[in-house]
Parts: sequence; structure tokens; C-alpha cells
Amino acid sequence: MYQSKNMLYLMIILLSLISLFFSNYFLVWMFMEIVTLTMIYIMIKDSGMNNLSSIVYYIVSMISSLMLFFIMIMKMITLKDGLDFVYNFMMLISLLLKLGMFPFSSWYVYISKDMKWMYLFLFSTILKLQPLYLMYLLSSFFEILMFIIMMSMLYSMIMVLISCTSIKSLLVYSSISHTSIMMLLMMMSTKLFILYFSLYLIMSFLFFFMMYELEYMCVNEELIFNKDFMSWYNSLFIVFIMILYSSMPPLMTFIMKWILIEYMMYNYMLYMLFLIILIFVSMSMIWNYMNLFNNMFYYPFKSIKSYSYKYKFNNFKFNKYIYMMLFLYLMLFLIYIYIDILMF
Repeated sequence: MYQSKNMLYLMIILLSLISLFFSNYFLVWMFMEIVTLTMIYIMIKDSGMNNLSSIVYYIVSMISSLMLFFIMIMKMITLKDGLDFVYNFMMLISLLLKLGMFPFSSWYVYISKDMKWMYLFLFSTILKLQPLYLMYLLSSFFEILMFIIMMSMLYSMIMVLISCTSIKSLLVYSSISHTSIMMLLMMMSTKLFILYFSLYLIMSFLFFFMMYELEYMCVNEELIFNKDFMSWYNSLFIVFIMILYSSMPPLMTFIMKWILIEYMMYNYMLYMLFLIILIFVSMSMIWNYMNLFNNMFYYPFKSIKSYSYKYKFNNFKFNKYIYMMLFLYLMLFLIYIYIDILMF
């Protein structure tokens, strides 16, 4: 079962990437539905997964997919140019529902509570790729998308400040914020979007993999580790990954946000309110991650003396992924420098 599940994960990733080579709505939609059905099958077969969460995801996916399919059919049948705007707008609504963006974020937050770390990683990264690509193919709703991006960022900031009670909910709201930034980059520079998504993918993999390995739990504002994995090495590494994930200066994700703000100031001064919201959202996310750092350093370092062979074994197991992903992160930074030189 474990090997078959890994094959299904691989199929989800490959189909998501293959669909990006097509510009036909129907082909991309078909690949997206295969990926969605595969994900639903994995969730239903998992005995540790809450069935209600699987049902909610199935219903939301079915509504979004059927809505998108019928709109594409109507768009092909109806040749009136006046209705193109209406059809494209309805397609945009169905894609926002699929992505779990504002105002359709409730289902995404709900199912994440009982979701395993690997599933949450796929939902936060790979499963967003195809809807974002379809949104890119529409590319005629700049003002509407700017409003949606702004509201999604506001929503994630407010919910993080008032109702974030677990590490999973914090990651979900961070994912909504990161997706908003990717939507904005997608409209402005394809190269920067690809680079940002690649960075986000690497950071998410490191973060979610660590949470999975450590059997991590978060209750209210206390961070509680499984005693078998508690060590200063693991705690430091989690803090390091959180620093990457929170886009703190002077890291690369922060630099990309800074470039985005600079680009908006030079080209879209009318969206100054959006820039202010982007800055406040980034600050609120960093503040919440800093709270996590504080809790992590308060508790795990008390047990440094209990460091044993088991901890060394687990730390050795992490090293393979640490060095591999950090090397990729460095390579992406060099690619970014190259792109920056070409653009300017």
C-alpha cells in the first residue's frame, strides 16, 4: 500500500507538470480532474483520514469542476463576444473555489484540521498549480484579480491574528497569502512566478516533511514535541525552516516581495492601498512565526541532556534532505540573480 501510494503521489506531480505544456482549457481541465480524483482516492483509502473532510473536498471539487466544464461548453457554443466577459468571470469564480481563496477559504481551512502533513503539502503546493495556470490563461481580469488578491491577504492576516490555534491553521493562512503573491507575480512576470513557486515548493517540502517526521502537534500557543524526537538539533532546524517560510529579511523570498513592491510602486501607483496591505500581511505573518520561535526555544532546550543515539539517528536521516534542499535553494538564488541581471 505504501509503494502504491507513492506511485499515486508521483502521478499527481507528473500530471500537474504535464498539463502546463497545453494552452487548451479542456486538456488542462481534464488533467486537473484526474489529479483531483487521484487525491480523493488517496484520502478515502487512508484509514487515518477523517471521512467528512474527504467528502467536503469531493463536494467542493465536484461543484468547481462541473461549473468550469459547463462554462467552457457554453463558451464554445455561444459565439457572442459580449458574453465572453461573463463566461470568463464565472470561470474565475470556479477557479477561486478550487484554490480555496477568498471568499471560498472556509472549506480549505476546515479540511486542513484533520489532514495529514503529506496531504497538506500537496494541497498547499502541487494542487494549486493547475488552477493558477488556468487563471493565467484567462489573464483579462487584472482589476478583479487585484481586488481578490487584496481581500485574500486581508483575510489571511485577520484570521491569523484572531483565530490561529494550531500550526496547521497558520500554515493554511500562510498558504493563502503565498498564493495571493503568486497570483500577482503571475500577472506581472512569468519568470518571477516560476522562481517564487519553486522556492515556495522547496520551503514547504522541508517544513511539512519535518512536521511529519517529528509527529508535531500544536495546542493553543504551546508547541509540544513527541519526547522521542525532542532535541536541540531538530528544534534549530525547524526554526531555520520557519525563518525561510516566513520570508524574513534578508532571505530570498523577502527580496522577491521587495522587488514586487518596488515594481508596483513604479507601474501601479493607484494600488498604493494594496502595497500597504501586503506590507502589513508580511509583518503579521513574521510576528506569528516569531511567537512560534519563542515557544520552541522555551521548551525543547530543557531536554538537551537527554540527547541519545535515537536522536542522532533521526538527525542523520534528516541530513540527506537538508543538504539536498538547501543546495536547490542556493541554485535558485543564483538563477534569480541571473534573471535580475537580464531584466535590469
